[in-house]
Amino acid sequence: MTLTAKPKILIVDDEPVMRTITQSVLSQHDFDVTTYSCAEDALTSINYGDTPDLLLLDVLMPGMNGFEACRTIRAMPSRSNPRGRFHDPRPPRINPTTSPSIAIGPFTTIGA
Repeated sequence: MTLTAKPKILIVDDEPVMRTITQSVLSQHDFDVTTYSCAEDALTSINYGDTPDLLLLDVLMPGMNGFEACRTIRAMPSRSNPRGRFHDPRPPRINPTTSPSIAIGPFTTIGA
């Protein structure tokens, strides 16, 4: 019997309820989910080799926001290109047509 590793998803959101709900739903679908309340802690984990298959980032967080975290990950020489998405359940506050264009590997590009 061959054991297959569960896909690893890293969630970064400053709101505890959003982290809990997202982790609960994804864990029910057999994903290995890790959560962080701030981008700085997630970046430390990634920098030490704990690279997820998918990274879910809240756009608006105190301290380092999701966009800044993506720029930092892009600059890491040893990253292994995690797929990622930005998320924010609140009404849009960032206009994707005027925000700076950023993407990490296969990340969805935000902006033009």
